[in-house]
Amino acid sequence: MDSNAYLFFGYSLIFWLLSYLIIRKSRSTANLLFSTSTFLYGVGTLFSGIGWGFFSTTSNISYTVMNFQIIINQLTFFAIAASFIVVAPLGIIFSGRTILHGTIGYKDELAKILLLIFFVIAVFNFFIYATLSLKQNFMFEDTLTAFTLILSFYVYFSLYKQIAEYRINFIFILLGFAIGIIALATGFVLFTLNQDSTAEVIRSFGPFTAVFVVLLSFTNLPQSFRNRNA
Repeated sequence: MDSNAYLFFGYSLIFWLLSYLIIRKSRSTANLLFSTSTFLYGVGTLFSGIGWGFFSTTSNISYTVMNFQIIINQLTFFAIAASFIVVAPLGIIFSGRTILHGTIGYKDELAKILLLIFFVIAVFNFFIYATLSLKQNFMFEDTLTAFTLILSFYVYFSLYKQIAEYRINFIFILLGFAIGIIALATGFVLFTLNQDSTAEVIRSFGPFTAVFVVLLSFTNLPQSFRNRNA
């Protein structure tokens, strides 16, 4: 089994453990939305692990369903993983908007538009995955992920500006998003310079570290604060 498989399976277990830790003491709306992100990251990394672990770059499994030929290979699982990872940060965004605005943070028109946009992007990403090289797919996925992290940064920066008593927490949350954005941007540049091995390491560890920093800072916010507009 490829060593990348163990890495991504490990990520899945860690992300799911983090989801449990977030909702262990309270299943508030903000906590549930935030844990949705870590859960979806875990699903995405699980499919990546399956792709690395059980398929080579040349192996294919073919099925015929209702006269349609369906081919399953390594890229199939990478495509599913990428689509989950692209939409995963929405839970973090909606959690922050819920703390900021109350229940309309995940029910208002903007939230519905964001959900629709990212659902369409995830489906589009899945269907074009096989038409691009693995490197191109990584670059496309990282661009989309960086965009969602920028949106997340904006939402939590609004909280930072409005709520003075927990600014240290929000500084670390913003730092986490910045780490993820910088790591993805660095990986993108390295891919363009054909430094693929280094780029893959940075794009893997950077966002993982970012989510971990954001989660620790988020869970250090008092539960009463996370429920402030519930």
